[in-house]
Amino acid sequence: MIDDYAAWLRKEITTTNFGEYNELTTPYLDRFNDHLQIYAKQDPNGTITLTDDGYIIGSLISSGTVYTYDFHLQRTKERPERFCKGFDKLNISKRDLTLFNWMDTQEKRGDLSELIVIYNDENSVSDDVLTGFYNYGIKILPFSQRQEHRYLQLFAA
Repeated sequence: MIDDYAAWLRKEITTTNFGEYNELTTPYLDRFNDHLQIYAKQDPNGTITLTDDGYIIGSLISSGTVYTYDFHLQRTKERPERFCKGFDKLNISKRDLTLFNWMDTQEKRGDLSELIVIYNDENSVSDDVLTGFYNYGIKILPFSQRQEHRYLQLFAA
């Protein structure tokens, strides 16, 4: 199967010389049904540089996408997919933005994903902030307690 895929990819990719770069037009489509293009340049020392000149990230930003999570744990047979967001100083505005982003993420994914918030409990955090997360079913992990069994279980496969 891998050989078939590699053969198909070799057949479908086209190249065009574009100055010091080679433009590789792939069979993969973006959200506008345009073929994705990658630019490759080989330096005299043999290093190969690949770039899309920021096209994919720029496209995602312009379409209003850029919710970022610090860690992602893949779904297993036993556990759902988990996203983790870490905070040094956690306050109500960060909580509200995180909850808004998380609700939007869950709506788009349509699955049973979980969010785990890890916060630096050496900095003071109001009970209102933590209660807001609890009310939305968000798992909360104080960093100083990260080695406790109940919290380690959040990351177990």
